[in-house]
Amino acid sequence: MPLRSLFILAAAALLGGCRLPPVNLATAEPLKVDIKVDLNVYQHRSPDEVAKADAAGEAAEQVGKRMYNRAAEIQELKNQRYVAETHRGVLLLRQQPAGTYGAYVKKVVEEENVDRLQVMTAEASQARRELREVMEERYEAARGNAHPGEWVEVPDPAKPESYRLEQKR
Repeated sequence: MPLRSLFILAAAALLGGCRLPPVNLATAEPLKVDIKVDLNVYQHRSPDEVAKADAAGEAAEQVGKRMYNRAAEIQELKNQRYVAETHRGVLLLRQQPAGTYGAYVKKVVEEENVDRLQVMTAEASQARRELREVMEERYEAARGNAHPGEWVEVPDPAKPESYRLEQKR
């Protein structure tokens, strides 16, 4: 045994004086990492919430049908220059015709505005956004889709935060 321990001691003394070769750990190019993450969020609703959502969906469907059925009539009122699109996403009765037709036009515009507000309110609630933002989006879309000669509200450069009626060119 003494020979063995003497051998280990001699090997340790010889290896202690030796130097290991240098190892380069640097990379020529930075490492590239490609990570893909999927996040799934689930919202569990109570039966009452599901029933309310279903009722709201049916109501929205009815409103959509009414607006679809009224669309040609609204366009005709725009063509006759009786109504204008406002910055709030609803219609403005610019000029009411005389007689029973005028009362009918007023009723149609009021019904359209009620339906538009209901749709915009539902959209804002569903998307958890402010109603004002949805109104601005609807206004921009209506202004962009307006035909030349139709009346639309535009920002008034002379007065900040105000609008004026103008015919689209």
